[in-house]
Amino acid sequence: MIDLVAGHIEFSWPLLAIVQSFVEVGKVRLLGVAALKRYPDFPSVPTIAEQGVSAFEAETVYGVMTQAGTPRAIQEKLNADVVKALGAPDMRKKMQEQGMVPQPTTQEEFSRYLQKNIAKYTKVVKESGIQVDF
Repeated sequence: MIDLVAGHIEFSWPLLAIVQSFVEVGKVRLLGVAALKRYPDFPSVPTIAEQGVSAFEAETVYGVMTQAGTPRAIQEKLNADVVKALGAPDMRKKMQEQGMVPQPTTQEEFSRYLQKNIAKYTKVVKESGIQVDF
């Protein structure tokens, strides 16, 4: 961000949480949003897909996970507590101030989301020839 604001580089793909304050004071201009939906705090900024790159989506997602074998009752209680916390107005406000859009889900919805993205990025890696080096 320092190099972008200083004019040393012309383009960056940062998280909204990092760039948001620079956008608000006019130091940086958003060209597009990588999510499938426009960002609520910047409704006039189109998505990349809206600008012609069909179905483009690259989001940062945070989730809560447990060890395999954790009893279902504990998983359900943890999920309910997280959903409740994400619904609290002060939590939603704080997250939105940091460039995040709270989207509480069920365990099954989050699992489907992860599986979809694993398949998507597995295909990207295979088709691009990227070599993973551990």
